[in-house]
Amino acid sequence: MQQQGSRYGQLSLSAAGQPLRTYWLTQTRTVIGRRATNTLVLDDLTVSGEHAVLLAGQQDVVIQDLGSRNGTLVNGAPVARALLNDGD
Repeated sequence: MQQQGSRYGQLSLSAAGQPLRTYWLTQTRTVIGRRATNTLVLDDLTVSGEHAVLLAGQQDVVIQDLGSRNGTLVNGAPVARALLNDGD
């Protein structure tokens, strides 16, 4: 169980180099997608119902695509699973 206020990092979304929104990661498992049942809901037609998951460890965060239609990109490159670094 997590303590209230725990943060594992932040996710900053951008498009065409312009920042859109920042989300704090407060859970070790964050499911991203359009469905209302996801941890992080993105209302965007390019995002699948369950698009990707962020898995936060003590020292790192991994993103894994969940078989999304349009794929998951990190720094513009498609990934199935990737270890994220500061600034990705």
